[in-house]
Amino acid sequence: MKILLFFLLTVTILNAKPIVGTVYDSFTNEPVSDVKIIINIKESVSYTDKSGKFELELGEKTHIDFIKSGYIEKHMNITLDYDSISVFLTPLSYEYDDITIMGSVNKKQNLKTISQSSINENSSKSLSELLNNKLGISTSEMGEAVSRPVVNGLSGNRMSIINDGFKSKDLSSNSPDHAQAQTLNGLDKITILSGADLVRYGTSLVGSAVQTESNFNIKSSITSSSNLVSGTYASVNNKFSLSTKNQFTDILNGFVFDGVYTKTGDVSSPEGILHNTDYHLYEVSTGLYYELEEFSINPYLSTFGKKYGIPGGFVGAHPKGVDIEMQRNTMGFNSEYHTHGSVIDKLKLDYERSFYDHKEFENSGLIGAQFRFVSNSVRFELEQHQGSILKNGYIGLQLTRKDNELGGFVFIPNNQYTLMSVYAKEDINLIDKLAIHYGARYEITKVDLDSPYLFQSEIVNNSDFLALSNALSLDYSASDNLLLSFGVALSNRAPEPEELFSNGPHLAAYSYEIGNSNLEIEKSISYSLKSQYNNQDFTFGTELFYYDYSNYITPMATADTNYSTLLPIYKQTNMAAELYGINLNAEYIFNNELSINSNASYTIGKESTSGNNLPLIPPLAINVALNYKLDDWYFNVNTKMATSQEMTGQFENRTDGYAVLNAEVKKNIDLGGNMLAVMLNFNNITNQVYRNHLSRIKSVYPQPGFGTELTVNYYF
Repeated sequence: MKILLFFLLTVTILNAKPIVGTVYDSFTNEPVSDVKIIINIKESVSYTDKSGKFELELGEKTHIDFIKSGYIEKHMNITLDYDSISVFLTPLSYEYDDITIMGSVNKKQNLKTISQSSINENSSKSLSELLNNKLGISTSEMGEAVSRPVVNGLSGNRMSIINDGFKSKDLSSNSPDHAQAQTLNGLDKITILSGADLVRYGTSLVGSAVQTESNFNIKSSITSSSNLVSGTYASVNNKFSLSTKNQFTDILNGFVFDGVYTKTGDVSSPEGILHNTDYHLYEVSTGLYYELEEFSINPYLSTFGKKYGIPGGFVGAHPKGVDIEMQRNTMGFNSEYHTHGSVIDKLKLDYERSFYDHKEFENSGLIGAQFRFVSNSVRFELEQHQGSILKNGYIGLQLTRKDNELGGFVFIPNNQYTLMSVYAKEDINLIDKLAIHYGARYEITKVDLDSPYLFQSEIVNNSDFLALSNALSLDYSASDNLLLSFGVALSNRAPEPEELFSNGPHLAAYSYEIGNSNLEIEKSISYSLKSQYNNQDFTFGTELFYYDYSNYITPMATADTNYSTLLPIYKQTNMAAELYGINLNAEYIFNNELSINSNASYTIGKESTSGNNLPLIPPLAINVALNYKLDDWYFNVNTKMATSQEMTGQFENRTDGYAVLNAEVKKNIDLGGNMLAVMLNFNNITNQVYRNHLSRIKSVYPQPGFGTELTVNYYF
């Protein structure tokens, strides 16, 4: 027995070999310290030193995991052929001023993210204001207080806004008068997702979605405390905003507290004051992070409130407009267990509960409409261990239950909305230059009414839908500077309760809405072709897209009026439709101080059968910005332009083209380890009269006139 043990030990020693290496940041090429190194799935654990170096004893074939907070995990199989290795960890995000390229070693990936610095500098604005005029993104609105992003002509329920892993916790996608129940101040990151990345969140895989991640969504231990206090004043509506963002290290493994308060007056336009466009809001949120060996949990709380006005003064509207109050409370947790298994690397469990209440008041103070829901969502996910071919993948289950209660003069029955889904995504690398991304989601949706409902001379009780969607994309690195991408998605979206059962006036939306209980699943196939060229001084990108809907769900103007309320009638309908267009972006860097960037977006929407134009499609938009940096000073002059929109839907008004000039000056001041950032914006310098074609009230609501906005951020 002793001889056998001696023999086995000798063989093991002879087959072992020392290896040295260094871990680097793939973007800066700087060494990375304190990288966790796991040998053969928990066989041994070590860390890189201050210089990023490590030394290991390897067997004939050794599997090594390199893990560091803030970086994408690296998994490698090392043989005895190597004496030394260099390991490059990819940061979770590469920050380039305004746009971040996510998770791409060659810095060419098409996943776009708004940087933390840009969010902080615009914390008093809405999500739509920040994203407006980005590539392919425009804004639908109904006054200064209500806006929502539109991507490549897709809006409403076709364009998801994902908050911390779950779809938007409000009803902004269902109606143009419903504001979003979040602020920029509470956000850590904003990402534009597309293709297979969308299967985690829903079955609508056409185009893109906006994903927002809050500061309270803490993913790893906070290693250093930081604080930000920000104040903003805008002259165009006498806006005053005060906010704070804080993260601390001395409470468990991390604690975050954020808060914002904003109050405005009515907006000033070149044609005068726009009455009932004032609002005030607040948001407070907090989150904790606790880590115990391989387990972590992140509980959080958030509350949001807003009071705002919808302008009146046109046919179908209240003479003085409508006042709205909304409240949203959210609580939940994110948890993760790192198994380091050979197949399953992580187990994730997330839960969230949201309460939402929206009241619309008439001049008499009576509630004209009320929308309220309580939603509970849970997601369980298995994340695979990275392999040589199957790079990154996961499979998950999601269950959502939403109880909808409606009051006032809203003619939608109380109902329970239940969603059950299973989804999976995989990134595959068969050859070095080609990456394949595939995702699929199967979803069961049930809408159960509280009681039988007489709707359009028919008794209805419930509606059930089954939907399967999948997306495939190919990324091909044609050279060190050129990335080509092709994507295709088969998408099926179940209609929402409001699309099925609305049957009455929606006062703040200034419409009489009639649903359609016979709506079928919205089916589509979409294609996209993208290219991105980068070198040291020049960047150029293109996107061609085509979305073909066999059952496009949309509220169509009927040209009829409900004379008891004097509201125009809109009716939900299925139709065949197609949207197609092009997006272009370019940047040229003259030197370290001077650069110019621009983008252009053009979308066409048609009814496939009749050839008629779809309503609320943005016109050709072009944006150009000149940037100049000098030491701690930053100067920007930009113009946003749009052509007239002549391709209007039935009963829709055209809008004129425009060119609006804006400018920004920014100064960073070092205060001995702390920093003061001062930003002064000049908006609509020429006081141009122009109208947003995607505004539901553009006939009485021109865009804001000339104004200045001062923001001061103190980092400590």
